[in-house]
Amino acid sequence: MRWNRWIGLAACCLALPAWSATYDAAINNGTIWLTQQRNQADGSWGSSDAVKYLQTSEAVMALGALNQLSPAYYGGVAWLGNHAPSNTDFTSRRVLALGVANHSVAADLQFLQSTQNLLAPGNNGWGLSGTYQGSPLDTSLSLQALTQQSVATNVTQAVTYLTASQLSGSDSGWALGQETVSDPVTTAQVIIALVPLKSVSSAVPIAITNGLAALNAKVTSASPPYQIALAVIANLRNDSNSVTGANLLNGLTSQQATDGSWGEDPYATAMALRAVATGAGRDLATQKQTVSVPDNALRRAINAALGHGALDTISLGQMRQLTNLNASGLGITNLTGLQYATNLTTLDVSNNNISSFVPVAGLTNTAINEIGNPGYVASNGGNDNDVPTLPEWGAILMAALLMLAMARAQRRR
Repeated sequence: MRWNRWIGLAACCLALPAWSATYDAAINNGTIWLTQQRNQADGSWGSSDAVKYLQTSEAVMALGALNQLSPAYYGGVAWLGNHAPSNTDFTSRRVLALGVANHSVAADLQFLQSTQNLLAPGNNGWGLSGTYQGSPLDTSLSLQALTQQSVATNVTQAVTYLTASQLSGSDSGWALGQETVSDPVTTAQVIIALVPLKSVSSAVPIAITNGLAALNAKVTSASPPYQIALAVIANLRNDSNSVTGANLLNGLTSQQATDGSWGEDPYATAMALRAVATGAGRDLATQKQTVSVPDNALRRAINAALGHGALDTISLGQMRQLTNLNASGLGITNLTGLQYATNLTTLDVSNNNISSFVPVAGLTNTAINEIGNPGYVASNGGNDNDVPTLPEWGAILMAALLMLAMARAQRRR
């Protein structure tokens, strides 16, 4: 790229959220393996009806968190959309999976609100169904679903129930049921639910701190992958710079098999990928923002490279997955949107109708072929677009030095 395009680089890069390439190999291998486990007949994951809802919802959440909106992802979305959940747990997971896919979850939200135990003294949470007593696990999943959809009705009562049901003493996590010892999965899910609700009550931050202490005392790098994954998410959601979360994530990635899976288990692999997405910054809300690509020909080319439908909307996270793009001779007139493709290594937009290359001015690590466009100006008067041009201040300096040299030569004569 020509050197006279560096001006807009700082502003462009400062506007982008964090993105780590450290876990790219783990993500790519895990995603390939998980996608291959999908049931081709109906688009679900799971070998039996007993586990299909759990595994499919987690697989869809994992692919969505990684911005891997592939046919496998949409197949899982379709399966969830066409299969009614049988309990509160599955309803919450369906909301969490479909809510970010622009799928209607209004009926599920109504169900969750109708099954909350608002009349039970001291237990205003959710149970497995409306006839069950509230439990920390079902309550935490329901709260996550409601929070994702910005539903605040009766949330305070549920938060109060969770903080009151926390164990005390040296083991200050949350039990699965009436046990007196905490359960790592339940504790992690409760913390994940409470983190975005810290302002609801002054008791919430204290509950999170004590819960993390209990969770991190029980979960180590040798624990089952799904437990480590939930502990990673809980720690990093609470503090993106958590050393404990980072260490657990490194232990989790070290358990990944050469085939890309974690224990050849779709559920564990999906949970692990969600944790890696959190560690890599790919599950941030900013990554889900839609990128404006007004040129339909360019959008088709980008979607083709991503393996998506021709005119699908493109998110920021998806744009960052582009590494190579061949969009030569497609009649493109506008490159707006490509400024976010910060991982592009090669871009061929030759022989189009592009008059301005400003949108790609900040892609300094990208080899760009611009030949054959109205806005293409070879810096050496020929066809080499990679020869650096001299900035205006450089030209002035060169002229001054030349004049000084001529004056000195004249004096010598």
